[in-house]
Amino acid sequence: AGREIHPWIVLMSMFAVMSHPVILVLVIIYYIAIFGDLCSYLNMPLMTVCRNVYCDGVYDLCHIGHKTLFRNALAFGNRLFVGVVGDEDASQYKRPPIMSAAERCAEVEACKSVTKVIPNAPCFGLTKEFLDEHQIHVVAFGEEYLERWPDPKDDIYYGYARQIGIARPLPRTKGLSTSDLIRRIQASRSADDRNDT
Repeated sequence: AGREIHPWIVLMSMFAVMSHPVILVLVIIYYIAIFGDLCSYLNMPLMTVCRNVYCDGVYDLCHIGHKTLFRNALAFGNRLFVGVVGDEDASQYKRPPIMSAAERCAEVEACKSVTKVIPNAPCFGLTKEFLDEHQIHVVAFGEEYLERWPDPKDDIYYGYARQIGIARPLPRTKGLSTSDLIRRIQASRSADDRNDT
C-alpha cells in the first residue's frame, strides 16, 4: 500500500519475547494511533468537541480564493459547512451566476476542507433558526463586511452572528475574484476575435 513501516512495529516485535498481555496492549495502542491518524486525515473529530464553522457565498467559477477561504475558515473549528446561495438570490446580490446552483454546489462539495454543503443558503441575513437548525457555532465571512457595516446592527448579511459574538472575519484573496476571472475571459475572447479577423 506504499505505507512506511511504523516505528512501533519494530518496538512491538522487540517486545515479542514478553508475555502475550503486554503484546496485546501494545497492539491495541497501535490500532488506536492508526485510527487517530485516519480520523485526522478525514477531518473527523476523535474524542473532541465538534465545532461547526459556517461560511456562505455564491461560489460561481469556484477558484483558489474560495478554497483559501474554506481552509482559513476551518481553522476556527473542525467541521466546515458551506452555504451556497441559490440562483435567484445570487442574481439579486450581484449578477446572474454563470454556473447553475447544482454545479456550484457540486464544485464546493468537491473541496477537501468542506464537510457539508447547504444549498439555497440565505443570502440576506442569517437567522437564529438557521444557525440552530444546522448547529453552527462560528460564522466566517469576508472582512469587507466589517468595513462596509462597522455597526453589527446595520449589517444585513451577518448582523445577527456579529451581535451574538460568533462571527469571525477573514481576509479576501488579493487580486482574484470571480468578476476578475470573467473580465479576463472576456478580454481573452475579444483578443481571439481580433486575431480571427
